[in-house]
Amino acid sequence: MKKLLIIYLLFSQVAFSQDLNSALLDVKKLVKEVKLEKSSLVQELTFAEPNLSELTLRVTESTAKGKTEVQSFKFDLIFFEASLVKRNDSKKELLIELKTTNSFKAVEVSKNDVIDKFDNEIAIRVDNADEARDLEKYLKNAINVAKTRFEANLKVPVAFTELQSFVEKQIRNYENNAVSVNQSVTRNETFKDRLKLITKATEAKKSEEKSYDFSWGDLAETSVKIDFSGKKISVKANTTDNLKFIETSTQNKKEFDKELEIFAANPTEAKKIVMAIQKLIPLARKELQSRKLKTENVKMEDVNKITDFTVNESQYAQKLSTNCVCNYTRNAVIKGKSKNENFQFNFSDLTDFKIDVEKEYPTIKAKTVDKLKFVSLTETDGKRSFDTEMVFLLPNIEVARDLLVSLPVISSKCKAGILGENYDWLVNKLKTADVNNTTQTLSLIEPTNRARWRFVVSTSGGKKSLEKIYEFNVYDLDVNKTKFEVEGQNLALTIDSKNKEKLIKQIEDGKPTFTNQFQMLVNNAEDLKKIKVTLKNIINNYKLLTDGKFVTQSIVFDVNSANIKSESDETIKTVAQILQDNASLKINIIGFTDSDGDDKKNLDLSKRRALAVKDKLVKSYSIAIARIQSDGKGEADPIAANDISENKALNRRVEFVKIL
Repeated sequence: MKKLLIIYLLFSQVAFSQDLNSALLDVKKLVKEVKLEKSSLVQELTFAEPNLSELTLRVTESTAKGKTEVQSFKFDLIFFEASLVKRNDSKKELLIELKTTNSFKAVEVSKNDVIDKFDNEIAIRVDNADEARDLEKYLKNAINVAKTRFEANLKVPVAFTELQSFVEKQIRNYENNAVSVNQSVTRNETFKDRLKLITKATEAKKSEEKSYDFSWGDLAETSVKIDFSGKKISVKANTTDNLKFIETSTQNKKEFDKELEIFAANPTEAKKIVMAIQKLIPLARKELQSRKLKTENVKMEDVNKITDFTVNESQYAQKLSTNCVCNYTRNAVIKGKSKNENFQFNFSDLTDFKIDVEKEYPTIKAKTVDKLKFVSLTETDGKRSFDTEMVFLLPNIEVARDLLVSLPVISSKCKAGILGENYDWLVNKLKTADVNNTTQTLSLIEPTNRARWRFVVSTSGGKKSLEKIYEFNVYDLDVNKTKFEVEGQNLALTIDSKNKEKLIKQIEDGKPTFTNQFQMLVNNAEDLKKIKVTLKNIINNYKLLTDGKFVTQSIVFDVNSANIKSESDETIKTVAQILQDNASLKINIIGFTDSDGDDKKNLDLSKRRALAVKDKLVKSYSIAIARIQSDGKGEADPIAANDISENKALNRRVEFVKIL
C-alpha cells in the first residue's frame, strides 16, 4: 500500500524541465486571457534568446465600456525568489504573485508603452484553482532554472587580473529610458588594485559628471547593491567601516566619500556587476595588503611623505624634521587667507595612530600617551598652546596607508630611555627657561648640604610683583606623584611632598607657611620629562639617608672588566657628596652581575667592580677608606628574570648599603 502511494504521488507531481526554454513554455501556456467581473485581461508573456530569463508580461485590460489600458512589465527571473511565489485568492480573482529578493525594484512598469515606475512584484491572473497551482509550480521551477543558468553562463574569472578586466568591461556606455550614460575606467599605473572611474549621466537634459579614484580592496562585499534613482539603475558600494577612502571630484571640486556608484543599462547588467565586484573585492584586498609598506623597511625619512599639496582652493606647505623630537611647520592658504602653525612634539609621546578623512584631504591623527599635553603649537601671532593630539595632513590615501605603518614604528624606535642630568644642569635649565614675566632660581640653602634646596619664583608685570620662596629637603619630594600641567603658554611640573605632608616651607611677602607642593615652569615637554628624571635620580641617591640603601644601574663597566666607564661619574660623584655632607655615614658597596658566563667568574667580577667603585670614592673624592666596605654577590639575588637583555641590565647593578 505504501509503495502504491509513493507511485501515485510521483505521477501526480508536475514534471519539471531543467531547460529554461522548456520551463518558460510551461509558464507561458498558462498566461492567457482571463475574464473578470467588469473587464477582461489579455495576458501575453514573451521571451527570446540570448537572454531567456528576461521576460515581458503585457497585460491589456478592456472594460465593458470599451476603454482599453495596456500595462507592460519587464523583468528578469534572476531577481525573484521561488519561495516568494504564492497564490492569492483573497480577491474576486485568482492571482499568482511574484516578489523580488529583498524587495528589490527590478520590475520596469510601463503604461501604454511609457515607463511609469519600477516595482518589486508582479501579479498574473488565472481562471481556476488547478491552473493557479500549476502556474505557481512552473514559475518556481523557472526561477530556479534561470538562476542556475545565469550563474553558469556568467563565467566570472577567478584570477585577480582577469576578474578586474571582466568588471571593467561591464562598466560601459549606454542610452536607455531617456537616460544617456558615459563611463570610462583607467587603472592606476602604480597600484594594481586602484582604479579611476569617470561617469557622466544625462537625464532630461540635466547632466552630472563625477570621478572616483579608489581601491577595490577598500570596499565591503556586503555593501554592494543595486539601486534605482528615477530612470537610472546603478550599482552602489560602500567602503569597509564606511571610511571615506574614495577620492571624488565633481565640477573640479575634490572631496572624499565612502560610496561608489556605477551605472548599468538594466537590472540584469547591474546584477552581473554586483556578482563580479563581490568576487573581486577580497582578491583586491589581498593585493592591497601585499603592497603595504613592511615594518622592517620603515625609516625616519618616511616623514618626508608629509609634503606640500593643493586641493580645491587651498594650498598646504609642510615640512617635518627627521628626528624624534620633531618640528612640524605647516603653512596654509585657505581661500586667500594665510595660517601658519609650528608644532613641536616627540614621536615617542604619540600613540593610537589612525587614518581619518576631512572633507578635502586624509589625515593621520595620533594621541599623546596618557593624554598628556605634550604637543606644542605656536601660531602666526606667536601665541602658544598645548594639546593631547597631533594631526598630520596628507595629500592622498596611499600616503596615509604607508604612514599608518611608519609612524607607530618611528614612535617605538624613539622610545629610548630619558637620561637624567645633575643638579647644576637643573639650576641652569630653570634659570634660562623662557617663561612670561617669571624668573626661577634654584640654589642650596647651605653650601655644605646638597640635599637642602631653596627655589625662588619671581613674577613681574601688572601692578605688583610677586615672589614665592620654597625651602625643602630634596629627599622629602615624591617624584612618582608629579603632574604635567599647562600654565598659560608654558608647561609646568607640579611636585608633591611625600605622602602630601606639609614638609615644604613657603615664604610669601615675608610670611612663612608650609605646603605640600610647588611648580617648576618650563618651555617644552622634553625639558619637563628630563627635569622629572633628574629629580628622581637625585632623590634616589639620597635613599642612602632615607631608606639606608641605594640601588643603581647607572654605574657601568667595560664588558667582563672592572674598568668604570666615564658615564658613571655623575652617580659616583653624588654618592661622594652625600658622604662628604654626612661625616658619620658609613657604607658597604655590593656588586652584582647577570647570569651570563661562569658562576665563579661572575662572583669574582662583581667583587672587583665593587672594589673599583670604592677606590674611585677614596682616590678621587678623598673619602676615608675606613668608612667604606666592598663586596660582591655575582649573579645571586637577581631583581629580575635573567631572560631578555633589558632584565639582565637590571641585574647588573651596584648597591650602596648604609652600615648601622
